[in-house]
Amino acid sequence: MEITIYGCGYVGGALASLLLIDGHFNLNIMDPDPSLAGRILDLQNAAALRGTRITWNDAARVTEAQYIFFCAGASNPRGSSRYEVAQDNKALVGEIFSGTELSPDATVIVVTNPVDLVAQWISEVFDHAIRVFGTGTLIDTARLRQLIAEERQWDLHRLDTLVLGEHGPHMTPIYSHTFFDDEGCSFSDATQARLETQLKRFATHIRETQPATVFGPAKCAYEIFAALEGRIVDTLPLSTQITPFYREKLSVTADIFLSLPYTFEEEPNRVLDLELNAAEWAGMRAAAAHLVQHQ
Repeated sequence: MEITIYGCGYVGGALASLLLIDGHFNLNIMDPDPSLAGRILDLQNAAALRGTRITWNDAARVTEAQYIFFCAGASNPRGSSRYEVAQDNKALVGEIFSGTELSPDATVIVVTNPVDLVAQWISEVFDHAIRVFGTGTLIDTARLRQLIAEERQWDLHRLDTLVLGEHGPHMTPIYSHTFFDDEGCSFSDATQARLETQLKRFATHIRETQPATVFGPAKCAYEIFAALEGRIVDTLPLSTQITPFYREKLSVTADIFLSLPYTFEEEPNRVLDLELNAAEWAGMRAAAAHLVQHQ
């Protein structure tokens, strides 16, 4: 298997380390920063334990890759919106992928923010002919799950929930599809408001003591890879191209990417058509409108 990672900063490096646990594939890291030489050598040492080969800036391997992880780009300054770096990262997408030929069987997994838009822009470069997913609200779903488990003193592995829409200010918790031991859960309006406030502050709290959110986004990218490889059977919220069902429900005509429930539990893998409550549809519409505004 051929895998390429664009960007070997904090997230790209953490993702590479997670991938090395599997071993037995070729990993190509694309990053022009010469100061990464030590990090690349360190990863190559780790890779040698399982027989994985790591190359650095081998453009020929990009065209052969079955999986391409996009972790490159500018990070938003602390306390600022992810959308402040949107145009810089849009330009980088064009610089990297315009004129690049990928395998028709390639899958691109996007981590770079604003992730819903970056996934859309990469897909557009290839006229939507290449499969592209963004990590989207998968990290927000993990965070909400943590919050609910702490709130109710529940075991995490018995709790299922979803956050959909946008990985940003209009992320939408889906309480109508939150289950503990397969039983539906109810939350007061006050509890929902408190959970959502905490949910939106996670990244800010993390960045108070470290430069970026690292391990959560890297693990989300790995989880998508594992699901696509059949190692995880679950429904994950992924940033993907809007489907006719959601286009109609959200009154959207633009070909946007947003986070939708994607099932790996049935064949074929696909976006699930979920019925939501009125408040959840309103949140989803706000997310879609925000993404349309910034595309």
